[in-house]
Amino acid sequence: MYICGFNLKHTMKKATLFIAAFLMAGAMKAQDSVTLDLQFMPNKKYTQVVGNDTKMEMSYGGEGANMIMKMSFNNLILTDGVKAGSIPLTMQSEVSVSVDMEGMDSSSNEITMKLAGTVKEGELVPVFTSVESEDMTEDMKGQVFDLITKMMKNISFPEKTLKVGESFVAEIPTSVPFGGGAIDMLDKGTYKLVKIEAGKAYFDVTHDISLGADLAEGGFNGKGNGTGKMVYDIASKYPLSLSNDLAMTLNISQ
Repeated sequence: MYICGFNLKHTMKKATLFIAAFLMAGAMKAQDSVTLDLQFMPNKKYTQVVGNDTKMEMSYGGEGANMIMKMSFNNLILTDGVKAGSIPLTMQSEVSVSVDMEGMDSSSNEITMKLAGTVKEGELVPVFTSVESEDMTEDMKGQVFDLITKMMKNISFPEKTLKVGESFVAEIPTSVPFGGGAIDMLDKGTYKLVKIEAGKAYFDVTHDISLGADLAEGGFNGKGNGTGKMVYDIASKYPLSLSNDLAMTLNISQ
C-alpha cells in the first residue's frame, strides 16, 4: 500500500524494528545495575533451609583429636499485613545438632521453637518479642531469645545501587555469653556483584573473621577467612541462596 508516495508497510516495519531495538537497549541497560534493598514483605511466606558442617582438628599436649559437628536449621517465616509501619511475623524453627568426636560417644539434639515479633516496613531485621518451645527450659528460652535478638540487630546490609564489578562491605559483630564471659566475633564480608541474569543478582563473597574470648577459666583468640556465593532475587528483595566455605584457627589457653 502506498500513501503519498510512501510504502506504509515498509515504514511500519522500520518503526517496529526501531521500537524493538530501543526497548532492548533499555532492558540491557537496566541489567547493568541492581539496587540492593533486602527486606521482608507483607503477607508472604519464607522458607529457610540452613546447613552448617564443621570439621575441627585439635591438638593439645602433643595429642590430637578430630571433631565433626553438623547443624541444620529449618525456618518457616510468615508475615502479616502492615500495621502502623511494622509487619508482624512469626518464625517456626527446627534446629538439629550432632557432634562426633574421637574418643567420645556421639551426641545429637533437636529443638523446635516458635518466635513472634515485628519488622519495620522496608527492613530485613525483625525484633522478636517472644519465644515458645517445649524442648527448652525457661532459662534456655531466655538465653536463645537474647542471642537471636542481638544477632538480628547486628545484621546490616546497605541499601545501595551496584553495577556489575562493584562491591559493598557488611560487618556483622556477634557476642555470645559463655563460660563466665563472652565469645566476641567480627565477620567482615565483602560482596562483589559479578552478574545480573533472569531477575537475579549473583555475588561473590569473601570473609575476614576475627574472634576472641576472655573466660573465667582461660580464653582464646583466633582468625579465619573464606569465600562464598550469594544469589539475590530482585523482585522479592530477598536472598535465594547463600553459601560459605570458611577456615579458622584458634589458640586456646586454659
